[in-house]
Amino acid sequence: MSISEVTLKKVDLMTIASIREVLPTYADMGAHYGEIFAHMSKNNVAPAGPPFSMYYDEGYKEKDVDVESAVPIAGSAPSGDRVKARELPGVEQMACLTLEGSYEGLSDAYSRLIQWIETNGYQIIAPNREIYLKGPGPNYEPAEYVTELQFPVRKA
Repeated sequence: MSISEVTLKKVDLMTIASIREVLPTYADMGAHYGEIFAHMSKNNVAPAGPPFSMYYDEGYKEKDVDVESAVPIAGSAPSGDRVKARELPGVEQMACLTLEGSYEGLSDAYSRLIQWIETNGYQIIAPNREIYLKGPGPNYEPAEYVTELQFPVRKA
């Protein structure tokens, strides 16, 4: 497992197809992506980037997690019963780091990123994102996963 240094970057506005709901546990998110990709396929919409999740809870929760699972899309798509197409605003300053390896390293990666934000005089201003650059899925072993963690921030 390796965790990169923290960087600040701008993230542009994007159109996403997503499902937001309160789930019993984080492990229950996987089904969201199957629904989203099926909706995209049905509507002939291509992904425009890697899937990601946004977390709306204040801090980590063991259960009843308020999460939005999303896929950036090229162009537009109609919303369905559960899958919604919408614009996700851009972010001027996103504090980011990359975790290479299994999700067992997420806790350490989050701790490092939050500590950097606090130490450098920033405050978190919107839900954080986990970008799944590689994995999970049948093509990757957990040791091969690459996940970017992002927090929208501004100087306190």
